[in-house]
Amino acid sequence: MHAALVDFFGATPAVSKIYYKDSDNDTVKGFDSVHLVAASDSVEIWLGEAKFYKDLNSAIDEAAKSISDHLTRDFLRREFVAITNKLDSNWPHAVEFADALDEATSLDDIAKTIVIPVLITYESEASAAAVAHDSDYIAAIELEAREAWSRFARKDLGTKLTVTLQLILLPMQSKERLLNLMHQKLNLYKHL
Repeated sequence: MHAALVDFFGATPAVSKIYYKDSDNDTVKGFDSVHLVAASDSVEIWLGEAKFYKDLNSAIDEAAKSISDHLTRDFLRREFVAITNKLDSNWPHAVEFADALDEATSLDDIAKTIVIPVLITYESEASAAAVAHDSDYIAAIELEAREAWSRFARKDLGTKLTVTLQLILLPMQSKERLLNLMHQKLNLYKHL
């Protein structure tokens, strides 16, 4: 997610949530990523959610549930405190970022600056069936993406807050194969 946000949206990381994991098998608590995107006249707070699944529909369902849980007022206030307590005071945007999440500011006003990028990786039927990056593949992957967006857009997040959602789909042929390749690469770094 970090690479996608930086490369495609010009995001700057505010807090490396992975750094604050309690143990090796622990999941990141709260939002999976915290970034800032400087808009023309304001700062956008990008609070990311990532799902690494085999099944696209299950990933969408779980992402929507996580977002719904995260958009409760109590959860957001606790998350904002946790985020601002972990900001590096030497980061050029630290004061501006903390001010944007100030507890004296209405959540309705803060929500207007929140973008929730939702990264979903999944085993894609279109990718698995493709033999070339041709017009047939492009048509199949576009159809798959449009159907995913339609399913995601129908989800009721159970909030009255107005936030912007940014769905990022990463189709793959095999989750297991990707995990194996990642573990192989990480093992190489252990021996350096």
